[in-house]
Amino acid sequence: MRKIVFISGIIFSLLLSGCQSSVKSHAEGEGPLSVRVGAGGLAMIFDEMEAPWHGTVGTFLPCVATGKKQLKITKVDYVYHNLAKPVDVKVMKRVVSGSVDQDLIGASRGVPPDLEIGHLSGEINEDISGTMITEPCDNEEYIDYSNFTEIIFVIESDEAGMHIEKVLFEYEAGGKAYELEVPWQIMFCGEATKDHEMCTGIE
Repeated sequence: MRKIVFISGIIFSLLLSGCQSSVKSHAEGEGPLSVRVGAGGLAMIFDEMEAPWHGTVGTFLPCVATGKKQLKITKVDYVYHNLAKPVDVKVMKRVVSGSVDQDLIGASRGVPPDLEIGHLSGEINEDISGTMITEPCDNEEYIDYSNFTEIIFVIESDEAGMHIEKVLFEYEAGGKAYELEVPWQIMFCGEATKDHEMCTGIE
């Protein structure tokens, strides 16, 4: 943001320091936050179903990837292809706690808690901002499937389909602001996306 001041015919452009962006962007494995998902993607088909189509995608498991004790997620966003815009996207948080292992969502048609793959356990809500993450990423091969936080995307599309190109996690750690960019693609195969390579290989 710039404030323009006119003095004796001379224009002084004063940069307001409080408006400067100090957010540090990074990729998976390069900052304090990890969601245990790298580059890749998934596609869903709804051939036998009438639009609007609804699908749920998860498996984003936030954890603290550095020596910091905790971090705070402030926002989860996404970027879609301009020719394949979703009708609606709700970013939700699923918190599982207890002593019994539970499955991650992966991807399923339907909306929580009753998905095509079955009833979804845990507390599910849209309270993303302010989510505190304390789980360390020390052992990537071990995940406590009885206690975890999973970020999920509940997506609605028309018969054109939709294409989310990447997801963004904004967060704070150690008094600094960060953004984790994850090039994980999510696609509903429809009229606008049926020729994409992610859809052509699905039978």
